[in-house]
Amino acid sequence: MLQVSKCGLFVSEKHPFLAASPDGLVGADGLVEAKKIHPRENETLHQALLRLHICKPSKENPGELVVNENHRYYFQVQQQPLCTPRSWGDFVASDGKSFYIQRITFDEKFWEQRIEKLEKFTMTLFCWN
Repeated sequence: MLQVSKCGLFVSEKHPFLAASPDGLVGADGLVEAKKIHPRENETLHQALLRLHICKPSKENPGELVVNENHRYYFQVQQQPLCTPRSWGDFVASDGKSFYIQRITFDEKFWEQRIEKLEKFTMTLFCWN
């Protein structure tokens, strides 16, 4: 059984203008980020995740969902391993009755495409030239 430990704020050692505060650390390599979802009346969690664009239909497995790579929750879970010594994060969404869980592994290419823009934005915002 994996153990979840409490944690606080982690500042990236390589990119100190970025930080993350996962909801918990899982074992030695993982973390967890949990979200409470509020479906509309007569709407399932699955339907709410699609309506809110948090998830999208899986191309590989029809009928299943995957976290939308353009949603802020995906960015949040990707940033957490960047700022912590972890390699994956479990995204957990619940409406209080059911759960959706997806393990998201750290994607270095995801950050290679974005880190320079974020650094320039931060430097401009705070005038750290």
